[in-house]
Parts: sequence; structure tokens; C-alpha cells
Amino acid sequence: MRIGFPASACLLLLWLVTGCDRGPGPAGPPGAAGPQGVAGQQGPVGPQRPPGPVGPQGGAGLQGPAGPQAMRGEAGSAGALGPPGPKGDRGEMGPPGPTGMRGETGLAGPPGPMGAKGDTGQAGAPGPAGERGQPGPPGNSILRAFDVNGESAACEADEVLVSAICKAPGSAPALQDGKAICSGASGIIGLCMRR
Repeated sequence: MRIGFPASACLLLLWLVTGCDRGPGPAGPPGAAGPQGVAGQQGPVGPQRPPGPVGPQGGAGLQGPAGPQAMRGEAGSAGALGPPGPKGDRGEMGPPGPTGMRGETGLAGPPGPMGAKGDTGQAGAPGPAGERGQPGPPGNSILRAFDVNGESAACEADEVLVSAICKAPGSAPALQDGKAICSGASGIIGLCMRR
């Protein structure tokens, strides 16, 4: 027994010495992952710490989207009238507007001043001969009336032409060599006086 024990001890020591001289062997392949364990209970809240110092101010953020359009507010009260502005340049003439409806006839105005006398117009055509009048009462034997339809009329040799009127309205007789002449053969009426 005493001899066997030392022999076993020597073999063990020899194996340990031999194993210490050699390096570690190659690593083996990893083993399969084990099942996930059960979550533990939530730990207690830690003590409140004092706030830290204020950090530096950050830069401006990006502009956000536009919000919905608000309802139109009520119109405000009119402000005070401002001073008149300077006179602007005259604009171009616009197109003529549509013709308006005809208005009612106005009252007659006062008569205007009399115009200047116009020139004498041309003699008109002779009118138709009138009916012969009744003979007048006997007159002075010195005067003799005549009524001719010709262009000229003359008294007797012992008579003098006193009056002559052209039958055409607006015509005046012309006296020439003791005769009364009315142009246009309108006729003449007149008086002759005995010498």
C-alpha cells in the first residue's frame, strides 16, 4: 500500500508537469444558444437627481406645413379720411358709350331776336284772273282807271299817268317814256289824269 500510493502520486505529478509544458488547444465550436430567461421584476425608482445645467440653444428648425385657412373676420370700422393725393395725369379718351334713350321734349324757349331782312325773292307765277268786279260809282271825269293784262300800259295823248301797280305781288312797275312796264306780263292797273 505504501509503495502503490507513491507510484500513483508520481504518475499524477508527471501528468501535470507534462500538461503544463504544452500550450492551450484550439477553441471548440460555439454551443447552441440557450433558452431566453424570464424577465425579472422592475427595480425600485432611484432617488431624484438635481437638474443639470441648461444646454446651448439649438438652431432654428425646419418650417412646418401651413395650417388650415382661418375664417374671414369681420370688417373693421372705417378709418379717418386721409389728405387728398396729387392730381394725376389726364387719361386717354375712352370709347364712346351706347346711345341713350331719347329724352322728353323740353319746354319752348323764349322767342329769339328778329333776324335781318332777307333779299327779295323771285316773282312767283301769276295767279288766276279774278272775276270782274261790279262797276264803281261815277268818279271825277278828270281821272280814268285802266286794267290791262299786258306787260306795259300807257295813257292817251291828252292824259298823264298818275299811278300804276303791277298785278304780280312784290313787283314794282318801271316808268319809261310815259309808260308803266311790269316784267313778266303779269298785268298792270293804274290811273290816268286828263290834262
